[in-house]
Amino acid sequence: MFEKTLSDLVKGLRSNKRREAEYVSKCIAEIKDELAGSNRSHQVKAIAVLKLTYLQMLGYDMSWAAFHIVEVMSSPGFAQKRIGYLGASVSYNDETEVVLLCTNMFKKDFGSANGYEVGLAINCLANICTADLARDLVADVVALMNSNRAYVRKKAVLVLYKIFLKFPDALRPSFPKLKEKLEDRDGSAVSCAVNVICELARKNPQNYLALAPLFFKLLTHTANNWMLIKIVKLLGALCPLEPRLGKKLVEPLTTLINTTPAKSLLYEAIHTVSVGMTPHLPIVQLSMEKLRGFVEDEDQNLKYLGLLAMSNFMKVHPRVVAEHKTMILHCLNDEDLTIRHRALDLVSGMVTKKNLGDITRVLMEHVDKSEGPFRRDLVSKIIEIASFNGYASVTNFEWYISTLCNLARQPGISNGAQIRQQLMDVVIRVKACRVYGVTSMVSLIEDQEMFSQSARDPSSAEVLYAAAWLVGEFSALLEPKVHEEVMAALLSSKVATLPEHVQAVYLQSALKLYVTASSKGEHAPLGSVKSGGGSDLLSLADTSMDLMGAASVSGAASVSGADTSMVGIGLEELIGGASPAAALDPLAALANPLSPLGIGGGMAGMTLTSGDDDILDAMLGPAPVVAAPAPAQSAPADWSMGAKVEAGPGVPLEGGVEGLHAMLEKRLPAFEVSTLLEVQERASICLRLLALVRSVGPAVVGQLAGLFRDELNPVAPKAQGKVPVPEGLDLDAWIHEPSPDGEDDEDEDEDSDGEKTRGGDAGEADEDDSPKDKKKKTTKKKKDKDGWEDEDFGGKNQFSLKPSKKEIAKMQKQAEKDRKKRTSDPFYLGAKKAEDETPALIDEKEVAEIPIFRLDEEDEDGGKKKKKKK
Repeated sequence: MFEKTLSDLVKGLRSNKRREAEYVSKCIAEIKDELAGSNRSHQVKAIAVLKLTYLQMLGYDMSWAAFHIVEVMSSPGFAQKRIGYLGASVSYNDETEVVLLCTNMFKKDFGSANGYEVGLAINCLANICTADLARDLVADVVALMNSNRAYVRKKAVLVLYKIFLKFPDALRPSFPKLKEKLEDRDGSAVSCAVNVICELARKNPQNYLALAPLFFKLLTHTANNWMLIKIVKLLGALCPLEPRLGKKLVEPLTTLINTTPAKSLLYEAIHTVSVGMTPHLPIVQLSMEKLRGFVEDEDQNLKYLGLLAMSNFMKVHPRVVAEHKTMILHCLNDEDLTIRHRALDLVSGMVTKKNLGDITRVLMEHVDKSEGPFRRDLVSKIIEIASFNGYASVTNFEWYISTLCNLARQPGISNGAQIRQQLMDVVIRVKACRVYGVTSMVSLIEDQEMFSQSARDPSSAEVLYAAAWLVGEFSALLEPKVHEEVMAALLSSKVATLPEHVQAVYLQSALKLYVTASSKGEHAPLGSVKSGGGSDLLSLADTSMDLMGAASVSGAASVSGADTSMVGIGLEELIGGASPAAALDPLAALANPLSPLGIGGGMAGMTLTSGDDDILDAMLGPAPVVAAPAPAQSAPADWSMGAKVEAGPGVPLEGGVEGLHAMLEKRLPAFEVSTLLEVQERASICLRLLALVRSVGPAVVGQLAGLFRDELNPVAPKAQGKVPVPEGLDLDAWIHEPSPDGEDDEDEDEDSDGEKTRGGDAGEADEDDSPKDKKKKTTKKKKDKDGWEDEDFGGKNQFSLKPSKKEIAKMQKQAEKDRKKRTSDPFYLGAKKAEDETPALIDEKEVAEIPIFRLDEEDEDGGKKKKKKK
C-alpha cells in the first residue's frame, strides 16, 4: 500500500537530478521487490512494469524483467493487460527468449470477445514479430480479416505486412484475402489494404499489375486524399510496365491536377506523369505550369520539390523545361544551397547553340558573387555545358577560349585541372582558333597575378602548365617580335615557385621556342652543306662522343671555340644529357648505359612531340654535314654536371636568335641548381645543347628541330594493335643471345656436391677417435663453417676471413660476364680488356697488415682452469 506510482517516480527524478543514478538504482531495487512477491496483486506488478517502461525510455535496461512482463500480459484485466503489452512492445526484440511464451497468449487474445483486447494483441505482434511468431500466427491473423468488426479487420490487414517481412512464404496463400479487402465495405479497411499492397509493390511492381483495374476504379470513386496518394504512387510504378495504362490515366489525372487543393496529392500526381506518362504532351505541359507555381512559392520545401520534379521532365522534354529558363536561373540567387544546386542541375539541359552565350554569361556573374563549393560547381557546370557532346553547342571557339582564360583568373575556384584539359583539347583539335589560343596563352604566362594565385591555389598552376605547353608546341605561330618577351616570361624568376612538373614544361617550351626561332632565321654557316648518309651521321656521332668523353675526363670549365674536321651533329649528342643525381654518386655513372657520359639520359627528361618514325628518320636518315676548314684544335666544353657552361667565341648567330641564346644562357643556370630533379635535368640538357650550338653553329638546329617538327595528333588507345608486323620480323626471337646461365648453375651444383662429400669425410668425427681427436675435428669443422682458416701471416698463426672456392669461382664468372658486356658497350668509358683492369681483390700482404687477433683454444682452457683453482 506504500508502493510508488509512476507520478512519484517522475517527481523523484526531477528532485534528484544531481543524484539520478543513485535514485534510479534505489527505485529499481524497490521494483524488483514488487515483482518478486508471490502475493502481489496484478495491479502492483502492472504499476512496477509501467515504471520500468518509463525507465527503459530514459535509457535504463529492463531486459531482466522480460518474464514478469509476460505475467502482466496474461492478466485478466484490460488495464493491466494493456500495460503488459506496452512493456513488451518497448523492451522485446528478436533476441528475447521469452517471446516464444507469448504464442498461446496471442492466440487466446485473438479470440477474445472484446475487440480492444484483440487490437492490443495485434499492435504488440506488429512490434515484436519474429519469424517463429509470424509462422505460428499467420493463420489466426488471416482469420481475423473476416471479422465483423472493421476495427479488427483493418488492424489485421496492416499487421500482415510485418508478417510478410518476417515470413515471406505467407504472402502467396494469404494474398487472395488481402485482395478482397480492396472491395471492403469499410473505407478504412480499403485504405489499409492499399497501403500494404503499395509497400509490397515497391520491391516488385510486376506482380501487382493485375490489380490495375481495381486501383483505377478506386482512383475515380474515392475522395480520401491519403488513399489517393497511395493509389497514384502505385499506378505511377505500374505505368512503365504497361504503356496502355498511361493513356487511360490521362483523363482522371488531368482532372485531379486541376481540381485538388492538396499540395501533397498534386505533387504525387505530377510525379506520376513525369515517371510514366511523358509521351502525352498536354498533361506534361499542364504539370509544368503547376510546377511553376511550386517554384515561385515562398515555401522553400515546395520550391525544392518543384525543381526536383522538373529534373524528371528534363530527361524527356528539355524544351518544355527550357521555357522556364528565366525562373530557373533566378533560383541561383536563392539563399538555400540545396535549391541552388537543383537549379544548377537543370541548366545543362536547357543549353542550345543560341542560348549558350547567355547562360554562360549568367553563370559567370554568379561565379563572381559565389564562394566555396558552389563556386567550383558553377565553373564545372560552365565547362560541362560547353564541352557536352563534343562541343556541339559551341559556335565560336575563340569566345570559349577567352571564357576559359577568364575562369582561370578567378581566384579560389580549384578547377585548374579541368581548365587545363579544356584549353589543351580545344587548341590542339581546332586549328582555326589555334593562333588566337596561343596568343591568349602568352597573356596567361605573362600575367604576374597568376603566379601569386598559384601560391594560394595550387590548381591554378595547372592552367599555367597548359599555357606554357601550348606556347612551346605551337611557337611557330608567334610573331618574331614577341619571341624575347615570351622567352622572358618562360624563364622568369617566379617560375621557380611553381610545382616541379610545371617548371619542367616551362623549360621545355623555352627550348622549343628557341629552336623555332632559330629554324626561321637559319642560314648556312662555315661553308657549304652537303648531304651525308646514315653512316656519316654515326661516324660523326662517334667523333662527337669521343670529344665529349675527353671533355668530361679533362674537367674543363668553359666552352672553347673548337674546330673539327667533321662537325655534323647526330641525335645521340643532342639528347645526351647529364643527370644531376649522378654527379653526386660516382657509381651511378656506370648504372645507365644509355648516356654517353654514363650519368643519365636526356630522353628520359624530355617530352618529344614527334612520332617514333620521325625520330628514327632523324637518327638514321640523311643529315647535313658541314666541312670545316681546319682540323680540331681543342676539345669542346666540360659536359660534367659540376662545371658551369659559359659562352665562348663560337660561331656567331643572327640578331634575334643571339638574344634568345644569351637569355637562355643567363637564366638557365638558376634552374640547373634547383632542388627538383626533373627541373635540374631539363635545365642541364638545354645548357649543353646551347653550348653545342655555340661551338658548332646553327646547323645543329636543323636536326634539333626534327624533334619538334611534326604536329601532335590524337591516337586511339588500340591503334598499336592495328599496325601490321613487318615481314621477316620475329617478335619472339632473341635480340641478343642469352647468357649461358644454365651451365653456371650446373657448375655450382657440382661444386656444392663436391664440398658436401669432402665435408662429410673431413668434418665428422669417427667413433674410434679419442676425445682429443674428436674435439680437434669439431673445432676444425666449426672454423670451416664460419669461413675461418689457419694461415701463417708474418710468422704468426692468425685467423683470417677469406672467400671460399665456390665464392671465388662465382665472382670470376660474374667478372667475365661483365667484361664481355663492356667490350660491346660503346658508352662504357673504363677499361675494356682484362689486363687493363685494376685487381678487384686485396693483396694478401695488405691483409696480413690488418691487426686481427683471436684467442687460441689453449689460452681459453687455461683461463678456465685458473679460475677454477681460485
